[in-house]
Amino acid sequence: MTNKDSFTSGMTTKNSFTSGMNTIHSFTSGMTTKDSFTSGMTTKYSFTSGVTTKDSFTSGMTTKDSFTSGMTTKENDLALV
Repeated sequence: MTNKDSFTSGMTTKNSFTSGMNTIHSFTSGMTTKDSFTSGMTTKYSFTSGVTTKDSFTSGMTTKDSFTSGMTTKENDLALV
């Protein structure tokens, strides 16, 4: 995946983003730019590599969110319960 990939609907559990995740991905259904996931994030999202700066998770993040590599600065993990 590259910059500005747009995911408009149907994002559910067990979505796997395995490589090339960069900043300013646009998620238009309940998610906003700059890898900011504000709602609707559920269990077992797996980001395995290449996740870069400004990954801001502000709400709705639930258990078992697995970030295995490539996580860099400014990761804000809020309300991870």
